Amino acid sequence: ENAQYGCDHAGVGAALLERWKLPAAIVMAVRFHHQPSAAGESAPLAACVCLGNFLSRALDQPSFILDPANHGLQSALQLVNLTATDLDDQLNRIRQNWEFVQKLCELRK
Repeated sequence: ENAQYGCDHAGVGAALLERWKLPAAIVMAVRFHHQPSAAGESAPLAACVCLGNFLSRALDQPSFILDPANHGLQSALQLVNLTATDLDDQLNRIRQNWEFVQKLCELRK
């Protein structure tokens, strides 16, 4: 993104949230969701956004693996006192309910 556009989605998202006058903690969480420990007081919230990003990738790309050895994943989990097993459990819960969620989305059409 940086090479192609001169910015990345985290920076663009944070700039939009600032423009929309969202709280600074949310702006920081989005800006630093790929490096949550750099978000200062917003680190736990940034870790949650980071973990949500990992979960969405795992749902969107069946070949994507939540690798507990991934440093970014591990540091985000530590910031919110979770384990890789906790995240796997949550992913399985989401997958079990995914069909229901899709049906709900179809109701909006």
